[in-house]
Amino acid sequence: MSNNADVLKNFSGTVPLKKAHPKLAKAVQECLVKGGYLNGSIDGKVGPITMAAFHRFKQANHLGYLDYLGKTTAEALLKIKSFTLPDRVNLKVPHLSQRDNEFHPHGTCNITSVAMCLQYFGINATKKPQLEDELFLKLKKYGWRRHYHSDLSKLFHLYGVKNTFYAECPWARIKEHLAKGNPVIYSGRFTSFGHIIVIRGYDHKGWWVNDPWGEYFSSGYVNKSGANLHYSYGLLERLSYSGKSCTWAHLPSK
Repeated sequence: MSNNADVLKNFSGTVPLKKAHPKLAKAVQECLVKGGYLNGSIDGKVGPITMAAFHRFKQANHLGYLDYLGKTTAEALLKIKSFTLPDRVNLKVPHLSQRDNEFHPHGTCNITSVAMCLQYFGINATKKPQLEDELFLKLKKYGWRRHYHSDLSKLFHLYGVKNTFYAECPWARIKEHLAKGNPVIYSGRFTSFGHIIVIRGYDHKGWWVNDPWGEYFSSGYVNKSGANLHYSYGLLERLSYSGKSCTWAHLPSK
């Protein structure tokens, strides 16, 4: 155990992370880096990057009071295990096209991406012929909106799948989620209204994706199958709503 970890192990109070002693802050940063939540320096200086990583960790582990470090959070940080990423991942996520949806096919990339992930987890339609259309009616029934990421999370939970949405998700966190056998939903600036796809894997050049509309190029979309396409790292970084270092993403898991 490192000296930083000893500091965290012996911590028993409650303090806003921004006001933590530099030694304690370094111990937190070390754990966050180890778990892939933080890509910044381990310097004991708590700025926006460290706080965002701390929030992601607490949300992912269902720990309350996001700004605060307490004994329970300290214990959870110490349990983080190092994770070695494989060089390549490509999950067998089934592809679904939004073009044949019964309801609003031009605007249901969101629920179609949710449907792809649900089918990957073994969940299929129970009433409608297509899961995408069943999801649309579920949203309508409960008064939820498909354009709200919080309501897409509710859809996952309705079918027994865990999900957390992040507005600043590091790319390393996305790779780790994929490497653990879970797909990712990515929301980006593909069109003037935005567009949502499923990331199913990665390699040394970019991401393997299922695009519910077709194949995207800088000149626009081509009307062809969006199954198992390869989009470069640079492309998704350019289209990210959060800048090059992170993105909007849903991380569903069973």
